[in-house]
Amino acid sequence: MTNKTIIIIASVCIILGLVGGIVIGYVLYNPETVVETDSKEKPQKDGSVVIQKVIDTVLQDKLIKVKDTKIVKEIEIRVTPGAKDTIRDTVVSGDTVRITSTVNCDTVKITMHILRHKDNSLSVQAKATGGEIVGAIDIPRENVQIPKKTKNRIGLDYTYQFTESKQSVGLSYSRDIGPFVLGGRSGLNISDPSDIYAGASVGIRF
Repeated sequence: MTNKTIIIIASVCIILGLVGGIVIGYVLYNPETVVETDSKEKPQKDGSVVIQKVIDTVLQDKLIKVKDTKIVKEIEIRVTPGAKDTIRDTVVSGDTVRITSTVNCDTVKITMHILRHKDNSLSVQAKATGGEIVGAIDIPRENVQIPKKTKNRIGLDYTYQFTESKQSVGLSYSRDIGPFVLGGRSGLNISDPSDIYAGASVGIRF
């Protein structure tokens, strides 16, 4: 087998390895996105409602986006007073209370955003139309899992020279600095430990 043939075979193996690595990395780190389907609201026994999911609906009254957050969901709730909650004007005369008129209450619309912050925590932004929010509380029910950002990488480096049939082993190191990746590697020849190599690299993350 000639050196040219060996170089061609090695090049093809390297290309196939790179392509395979890219495909495997994409599959592992880019899971399939599932689009939610809409569903009707479901009344619960306690009077609460599992809110209907709205897909691609533009609401007229938009909330101002909170800085450094991502809107996870936009929710609209409409509330109208029940019969027992109807407000009435009354006149008190001695021990007598006389109802003079019934006040018709308009429907109150509450628009909410579920927000995701940069640290992966969630919060709620709410706005009332037709009424005034007098109080609210956001109670987290699960722990926030903050992904650890790694900047350093270290690994084992193996090199095989086809022309001279030389094998070398060593260590490689790289670090993310802003958008750049700086690295270096060093090692020695397995057959001749005095034959030491070293190298450096620079790249960009995207």
